[in-house]
Amino acid sequence: KGEAEGSGGTRSVEEMLYACVAADCDPREAVYMVPLEHAPGEVVQLLSTQVYSFGSHADGAATERGGGCSSPETAAGAAGNAACPLVGAAAGTSQQSVMTQQLPQQQQQQQPQSVVGPEQLVDAVTALLSAAGLPVALEEEQLLQAAARLRHELSNTAMQLEELQSSTRSQLAEAEAARSAWQCKVCFSSEVDCCFTPCGHLFCSRCAASLGGQCASCRRRGNLIRVYR
Repeated sequence: KGEAEGSGGTRSVEEMLYACVAADCDPREAVYMVPLEHAPGEVVQLLSTQVYSFGSHADGAATERGGGCSSPETAAGAAGNAACPLVGAAAGTSQQSVMTQQLPQQQQQQQPQSVVGPEQLVDAVTALLSAAGLPVALEEEQLLQAAARLRHELSNTAMQLEELQSSTRSQLAEAEAARSAWQCKVCFSSEVDCCFTPCGHLFCSRCAASLGGQCASCRRRGNLIRVYR
């Protein structure tokens, strides 16, 4: 958490926005979304390539102790340390990826991180390369879009596979529990098919015949009846 500056907004492509990072980010990907709180309760989602200046860890701790964003002077000092190519790259895609949402103050720290789509990833990469003076040819952009789309589909397929495996494990556990419920508690090898009355304890016919009319669980004497599933 800390202070950050980013380019964004729906009014102007070049508009620069000063805000505080509203929630922890998990940079597992090369490009990810950063939630920025530019007003109390108003959060803007920007690509990480558009956020070009973060405050230091000490500034973030001071912000938490102060209960709000730091002063504009702190922001200006942070902006001075930013890399210029990131500023230019941010201006190219700001209108395509800004999402504003109204959130209660207590929910801003727990909001889920938005997922960057393949189109947003390609736009961010092409914007960065263009800002560095390396324009992407049409064929290369199409190839990059295809690779990003396939990677996105692979990620979704992996998630679906993980959910399916989890569901399969749950069903196998339920089946094992059901099978164990019908397992004879004397030999633990055969399924129960006899019941002592009046106690109701279940055993397999072979073990029940060897008990001599006395239940192995409660030691009560009774009669055997056949049970079926």
